[in-house]
Amino acid sequence: MDQIQEIAKELSGKLGQEVDLPRHFGFLTHWQVIGPFDNSERKGFDTVFPPEEEINLKAAYPGKDGTEVKW
Repeated sequence: MDQIQEIAKELSGKLGQEVDLPRHFGFLTHWQVIGPFDNSERKGFDTVFPPEEEINLKAAYPGKDGTEVKW
């Protein structure tokens, strides 16, 4: 990894802009999580919850114990 960082540093100087190594290597740097959903008696593993059917980042869904969960 040190070699890669040194190369990126050298390239940054030559290109005049920073090399974004995590982005270059395809690392996930932004994600969103929703939950918790009920998994009583491990039944949740076989249940399809609403966010698995659609992605609506503005929606709210019934979660575990009746609580509202949002993105």
